[in-house]
Parts: sequence; structure tokens; C-alpha cells
Amino acid sequence: MTRRSSPRSRTRSRKYGRSGGGEAAVTAPKRVSATDQIPPEQRKAPLFEAIVKYVRSGKASFHTPGHKHGRGVYAPFRRFLGRRVFQADLTLLEEVDSLHEPRSVIREAQRLAAQTFGADETFFLVNGTSVGNQTMLWAAVREGERIIIPRNVHRSVFAGLMLTGARPVYVSPPVMEDWGIYGNIAPEQVLEALRANQGCQAVMVTCPLYYGQTTDMARITAVAHRAGAACLVDEAHGPHFGFHEALPPSAMSCGADLVAQSTHKVLGAMTQSSMLHLAGARIDRARLKMGLQLLQSTSPSYVLLASLDVARLQMAVSGRRLLDRVISMARETVRALNRIPGIRCFGPEHCGRPGAFAFDETRIMLHVDWPVSGFEVAHRLRDEYRLQPEMADSTNVLFLIGQGNSWGQLKRLVRAVRRLERDYRGLTAHRTPLHLPPLEPTRVVLTPREAVLGRARRVPLSDAAGEVCAELLSPYPPGVPLVAPGELITKEVVGYLSGVLRAGGRVNGQADMSGRSVRIVEAAPASAARDVDFDKMLAFVLHQNAPEGGAQ
Repeated sequence: MTRRSSPRSRTRSRKYGRSGGGEAAVTAPKRVSATDQIPPEQRKAPLFEAIVKYVRSGKASFHTPGHKHGRGVYAPFRRFLGRRVFQADLTLLEEVDSLHEPRSVIREAQRLAAQTFGADETFFLVNGTSVGNQTMLWAAVREGERIIIPRNVHRSVFAGLMLTGARPVYVSPPVMEDWGIYGNIAPEQVLEALRANQGCQAVMVTCPLYYGQTTDMARITAVAHRAGAACLVDEAHGPHFGFHEALPPSAMSCGADLVAQSTHKVLGAMTQSSMLHLAGARIDRARLKMGLQLLQSTSPSYVLLASLDVARLQMAVSGRRLLDRVISMARETVRALNRIPGIRCFGPEHCGRPGAFAFDETRIMLHVDWPVSGFEVAHRLRDEYRLQPEMADSTNVLFLIGQGNSWGQLKRLVRAVRRLERDYRGLTAHRTPLHLPPLEPTRVVLTPREAVLGRARRVPLSDAAGEVCAELLSPYPPGVPLVAPGELITKEVVGYLSGVLRAGGRVNGQADMSGRSVRIVEAAPASAARDVDFDKMLAFVLHQNAPEGGAQ
């Protein structure tokens, strides 16, 4: 990974408002020098430069898109966005190359990205990391083959399972009860799953989790490779890893074979802009590229592609310096927030336990021990203080600190939380806590593909316990499917989903957007009949999940 030599260390101070008995000084820590030199070619942005050159050429457009460099777009929209974005909104032209058959500037931009992020080959994605996850599954496993997967993966992974027909071997994440979240899986769990399921083709890991917790990626990669399995990593929230020693290592540096990153979530690219990194010889490159051609748009946005090119340049040239500032702001803000009664923020001191090997300090995971939910705190921050969190759940509010944030914004956040604490001080009402149900592999009746291809019917959520789910049920946030297609719906799940809805959250993935009903499997598809007796399998799983003394 290329890094810039840091400029001379500078120390600057900020002060937050009064906390308890006095002022809290905010002092940015000194930088640590980096000695890596930047290859001169990393200071170029070949695709962006080609787009600028084309726009300046003044060529008349007799091709898509229909707005013709913005001349045909709705005028108020053009005035709001500016004309340049429409001029850069090009199509597959010789001057700006083709995403699916790159031969010139896109090929060079992807090569520079691979160099920056430590990959053998990098592919630009304009359908987000969701398409990256689906492509990784397409490339690594085929119908009927097994893959080790943490049960708290993103919903796009389940879409990949439906697409490929692979058989997931779920690993249950630990529940971090004191924080009200699912943690990350451990290498020992992966090893146990591989030993119990000889011949697995791949292991997939989410690292970091949405809340910032990581696992020991180096050990998991080593465990997977010793078992002959490829290691795939959904690193959507970790494209900045590896650019600063205070952050966890990147999955590529830990030896992963395929890594999908959301360049837009943390770095300077535009929404939907992601990258897929490939290393080693375990992945069939031809199949990988076929997957990208099948799943990505054939009309990619050149604005998004250019944003990936310049985001790479920015990190290659200035990444460490930018992250110095981001980490400094986040750390000082956490110190100030932790002094507020009823507030605690997750940090490195909470790691080294089940669920959290390390932590991304550019995230502020604020745990609220007040008589209100995290949802309410987030709503008040947004509506009363014009502070927009990334997400909230029943007990936490999550803030992402990036290179575009300022010290002033973080001072406002601390002041706002302090004022909310004064509002809630002395209240005796208590919220009803929502206890996360365990994500147990014993609930699996059918594969996701078998479940979605089977005959289904809709029932009220209150009547769904004991049935097999035919759709994803993902409380949002954080968007982790609590029930996947093919899994048994338990009483605990029904109770938790009902509680999420009452607390102001929502459940994604259902045909019924209100969350009051759910689709259940009525009969498995004919394609599953060879391997699955649906009624017998359902009876077995119900028995496995029954409490002592009787069935649920």
C-alpha cells in the first residue's frame, strides 16, 4: 500500500463545552512519521483526466445519455447540481474506455487501485458492495457446494446464496449483551465449522461489522487456506484499513483471496461506488469476470467510476494524513462523550473479548443508558440539532467520522448529547429492553434458494412462530437478517421483531412493508425434493428448537 511521508507533526487544541466541573481540552495527538514513498504514477487519475479531456473537446453528442451533456435535463435540476456533472455523465466511448472490457484508462485506473490497496487485480463496481458480495459468491461456489458464513452477514450475501444455490454452513456470532449487538465470529469457530464440514469451498467473513468490531482476519485466512478453502471478505466498512497503523489491518494484507469494499461509505467516492480486490490463484478469474458482466449494469455511470479513480488517488497521496485528523477527532470526541452521565462509547479497551478482536476508531458507537431508546435519541439529534447519525438501534446510536467532518461539527455533537442528558435526567420511566435472539444454525430447514423457489403464503407475524420463512426479515438498522429464507421462525424472533416495530425501527425484506405479515414456505420446490423431505425436516428442526418439557 502506498503512503505519503507525513508532514511535520502539528499539535492543535480544541475545547468542547463545559462538562461537569470544568472545560475539556481537546488536543490532537502528534503524528507518527511514515517513510513509504509514493510512486509518481499514483498522483495521476487516468479515467478522471480522460473525462475532463473529452468534456473540453466540445464534441456534439449523438449518443446516450439522452440529456446530451445536460442541455436536455430539467433546468432547476441542472442549476442545483451544476452543469459539469452532466457533462461528465458519459457512456461507453473509445476516449473513456469500457468497464466490462477495459483496454485503456479504466484498465489503468483499476491497476493503480490494485497497487494502492495491495491486490493483484482490482475491479470497479457501480452497483455497490452488494454486487461485490454476490460476485464473490458466484466466483467461489457453485450449486450444492458448501460455504462457511457468519449468520450476521449482509442481506446481499443471502441474495448471492439464492443466485448460486450454494449451501451455507452458518456460524453463530456471539451476542454482546452489554452493548445489545451481535459481535464478530472467531477463528476457532471457523476452524470448528471447517472440521465438521469437510470439503467446504470457501469461508466468507464480514470485517469490520457495521458497528466497527473486527475479527482476527489473519488467523481466519490461514485456517481457511489450510482447509483448502478460499477466503472472501465483505470489507464494506473498511476501505480505509491499512492506511493508518492505528486502524485494524486490511483483509488484503491478511491474505484474503477476494475483498469487496465500499469506497463510498468511508472514503471520498460517490454513493454506489465500490471496489472488488482479487489476490492469489484460488479464485477462477474467468468466472469472476463473468459474474461481474452478469450482475453489473451494462450502462455504468462514468461519474461514479471517476469518483473511484480520484478516491484512490486521494488515499494514495494523502490517506495517512487525512486519517490522522479523523482518528484524532474521533478519539477526543469519545473522551468528551464518555464523561456525560449515562453514555459510554465502544473503544479499543472493550476489545479482546468474544465478538470484538479490534475496533475501528473512526466510528463512534454511543450506547445510551437513559430511559429512552437509541431511536429517540437519533431522532432528536436529527430534528432538533441538525445532526444526522448513520443509524440507531434500541440502545445505540452510530456516527461515522470521515475526512469531510470538522472539529466544529463534533463539538456540536457533544453539546447536543450533553443537553439531551439534562432533558432526561431524573426521569423514572424505563424503556423495555430488546434482547437480541441468538442466531442459531439449528433453525435451518432449507437453503435460501430452495426457500424462495418454493410455494409460499402470507400469514400474520403474530402467527408465524413454527413456520419456515420464505423471505428475509432484517430489522433495520443494522440490516442483518434476523431470519433468512429457509429458517424456522421462533417465538423469540416474533417477539423481537414486534419490539423493533414498537420502538420505531422497521423490518426490511418483507413483501409487506408494514411488517405485520410474513411469507412462509408452504411446500419446498421440486428441485429440493431429491435432498429434502420438507415435512420431516421441519419436524426435526422444531424438535431441536423446542424447550425442555414440550414443543414451541
